[in-house]
Amino acid sequence: MLFDTTDECRKQVRAEVEDHAKNAVDGELLETTIQELDEIATHYQVEGCNIDNLKLVEMNANTIKFQLHGSVDCQLQYGSDGDYARGDGVRIDDNYPLRCDLVADIADPLKLSVEGLRVDNSSFYE
Repeated sequence: MLFDTTDECRKQVRAEVEDHAKNAVDGELLETTIQELDEIATHYQVEGCNIDNLKLVEMNANTIKFQLHGSVDCQLQYGSDGDYARGDGVRIDDNYPLRCDLVADIADPLKLSVEGLRVDNSSFYE
């Protein structure tokens, strides 16, 4: 019963950290210009991120650091809104891999800041 309780606590902690990580990355994607998306479309809209892997990479007396691999769901628009309304533009839903680090003060481990966010748009060119 002790091991079952330990496993359940571990699952709950992981789920909570993943929720906070997703919220932090979603916020970063919405608040900043994503160069890799900006260079492949006239306009783009971020719809959210998906987490494939969240790994604890460092924990010391001051900080905790996670490495995140996932993907970003987005809508790419070619042409202006007016072009689109007239039928001369197009909007395409797409998805691209992303990676970043999430860092927090050890005293407040769920207040995560996003560092080094990179979106891999190489599949666009294939």
